[in-house]
Amino acid sequence: MIRKHIPNAITCANLFSGCIGIVYALKGDLETAAY
Repeated sequence: MIRKHIPNAITCANLFSGCIGIVYALKGDLETAAY
């Protein structure tokens, strides 16, 4: 049952990571945004 949620959890983590990267890029910290 938990196996059905693994792809969704990975997608949500990727979306969250991308949003954090955008925030860092807008603040001008491009080195941190790249990671």
